[in-house]
Amino acid sequence: MKTPGPRDPSVSIKVFVLSDVLLYREGLSRQLERDRRVDLIGSGPPLPDILDALAFDGPGVVVMDLSMPDSLAIARRIRERQPDVRVVAFAVSDLSDEVAACARAGVCGYIPKEGTVEDIILSVIHAVRGELYCSPQFAALLLAQVAKSEVAKPALDMAGRLTLREREIIRLMGRSLSNKEIGRTLGISGATVKNHVHNILEKLALRRRSQVPAALSGGYRLTEPGQPPA
Repeated sequence: MKTPGPRDPSVSIKVFVLSDVLLYREGLSRQLERDRRVDLIGSGPPLPDILDALAFDGPGVVVMDLSMPDSLAIARRIRERQPDVRVVAFAVSDLSDEVAACARAGVCGYIPKEGTVEDIILSVIHAVRGELYCSPQFAALLLAQVAKSEVAKPALDMAGRLTLREREIIRLMGRSLSNKEIGRTLGISGATVKNHVHNILEKLALRRRSQVPAALSGGYRLTEPGQPPA
């Protein structure tokens, strides 16, 4: 573990570099020590005693090498032990699953493999503000994962939650019919359809009726057990 020389007391963002590659640690540490926007408090490999000894006086950020074995487990451990500490990862690939896994582990900054030291510093600054600094490509990957998780529901038997009338209505909603069209089909008023739609969305924890077609194709079942599909 490396500890730098005297620190600049006017700098509030404390940074620790975490990597199991000495070359990465030394090279990045030298660059960060030259920048007055951050205060490097040390660097080291992800050994248990080093992780346990991590301490920040004020806002702190761990700049972590994502290529390390078990890097996401390490990120979760840091966040669990020190919730106020931010974790910024470098050497992140452009695979959407990896970016999503980073987000779930509590990583709040993403620097790709072709990123620069300036990218790391800006990511650190934004992280302590509660903001995300990343490339447009990474932002798009994160949004795609959010959209995917929004409609990805486990297989669920709607028959146990919805009334017979609600099941009739949701089938028609799945065909993108409007309330007026559903009312004409079932011989009920538009206001009645609107009330049923509200109840359906509430029971299935959906925010918008536009999510219904995706929910129906994503594993929700409308039929009673043992009954043929509608």
